[in-house]
Amino acid sequence: MANYALLLNYTLRDYDQAEEYYKKAIDINPNKAEILYNYAIMLESERKDPQRAEEYYLKAIDRDPTNHIILCHYGQLLYHTGNYYKAEAYFVAAIEQKPNYATVLGNYAALLDNVHHRYDDAEQYYLRAIKAQPNYATALANYGLMLYRVRANPKLAEQYYRDAIRADPKNANALFHYAVLLEDTRNDYNSAQAYYIMALEAAPGDTVIRSAYARFLRNVRKDVKQAEQYEKAP
Repeated sequence: MANYALLLNYTLRDYDQAEEYYKKAIDINPNKAEILYNYAIMLESERKDPQRAEEYYLKAIDRDPTNHIILCHYGQLLYHTGNYYKAEAYFVAAIEQKPNYATVLGNYAALLDNVHHRYDDAEQYYLRAIKAQPNYATALANYGLMLYRVRANPKLAEQYYRDAIRADPKNANALFHYAVLLEDTRNDYNSAQAYYIMALEAAPGDTVIRSAYARFLRNVRKDVKQAEQYEKAP
């Protein structure tokens, strides 16, 4: 029952049927943390229902309180909904259970960087995440951005952006921030435009990237007509 729910969810993308089978699986085995967790992920990512997702994350944690993956993903939900201090508690709990789990190390680094502005601590956790998983594109890109924005080290930031893109050529965050670096510090407008376009192809609905590319077209290329196209909602 639970395996069929996963098939419907991740392979067939039939979320209505997946939800029905998750519920049936939970009715049969209400204490199985893995089923509760997988249902919570679907509620968060596909149903865009953080309140119900939280309910099932907490049920999963109640059944398996030392599961670092569940602790981490619930921390992510809290982070994305702005409950930063509670998110930190769950990230720390996950790290205590699995000190080399790259995902939670990278998530905690991002929280320390973007919310608490504890940059020295953030740097340590970014580096721990990258050491644990050298091809972890998200951590590579986020650390590159901190190096560029906070440490004012564009040369080293470029290295991490390029490593992130090699690890994941469709990582919109890395492609976008590398485009900004090429534009602002190297004045390499042709390369910058190429990376803006790749970022948009990776995340066509990202309003931040669209707005930045529109500004580039307007201010650098002096192409007002095309800039206006990107300033419109996708």
